[in-house]
Amino acid sequence: IIILTYAKDNFEVTSMDRLIEEAKKRGHNIRRLRYSDCSMTIEDGEAKVYYKGNELLVSDAVIPWIIQGDFKYGVDVVRQFESMQDVFVLNGSVAIADACDKWRTAQILAREGIPIPDTYRALAYDAMYNHIDTLPGQRQIVKILTGTRGNGVILSPDKETTKSIAGTFGILRDDYVVQEFIEESSGVDIRAYVVGGAVVASMERRASNGFRSNLKLGGKGSTIILTDEERALAVKTATVLGLGSAGVDIMRTNRGPVVIEANASGEFGIEQVTGRNVAEKIIEYIEQNAKRRPRKDKIGA
Repeated sequence: IIILTYAKDNFEVTSMDRLIEEAKKRGHNIRRLRYSDCSMTIEDGEAKVYYKGNELLVSDAVIPWIIQGDFKYGVDVVRQFESMQDVFVLNGSVAIADACDKWRTAQILAREGIPIPDTYRALAYDAMYNHIDTLPGQRQIVKILTGTRGNGVILSPDKETTKSIAGTFGILRDDYVVQEFIEESSGVDIRAYVVGGAVVASMERRASNGFRSNLKLGGKGSTIILTDEERALAVKTATVLGLGSAGVDIMRTNRGPVVIEANASGEFGIEQVTGRNVAEKIIEYIEQNAKRRPRKDKIGA
């Protein structure tokens, strides 16, 4: 098994340590590689991946952990593995790209009838300003499209400030969206971890300071029992995005639960909060699916 990790990783990441721990318990060989140190070739119609100049020989499975640093190249490396024979990829390149693009995620979830916050995107300033004027309440959320772990998210105190932020992002040519701010759920959300089409752990997260509830930013987690509707929404979200493993974030609102986003590389702080072994569930899922893939010998029989 290969874990493809992001460029800035110093190899001291709890989630990856946990995956390695569980894989080794079950007798697997597992390596953690920076995708920024990978190179790729296609020669004589055969796709290959090299790591620091050495060809990576056959691997049964790849766990992509692709986030901001050199994101596009990381997705390209995942796509290269997908084109290689008999390699199972936990989350595919299309699924990762869709889940990491907040606008694309919103498009897919809306198409599938999954409730989400009202979300707006525009290139022209006047078009976005018009949308901002129609939003209920004074406060809005502004997000860059590829932000992760609570980064790249701004809570604007009023519509004039929202317009100023939108104008600044426009000048910088940064892709962004504006979303309604759900007052009744401020600083509180639910993280449901889905593996193989089932919720394997869930927790409530509360912000300690401000509105962002991410554990990495100081949020506090506690155990929670999902409603049947919330559980079904989490599973459906991961399924329509094509994610074998995902952390799905949900808010409880006055109009019912809404999905905020899905994380293709969800952190494992949920294990400490709930006592559930998420890493083991992911390794089990990989085992089941890698075994099912058809095998061919070198002759191609």
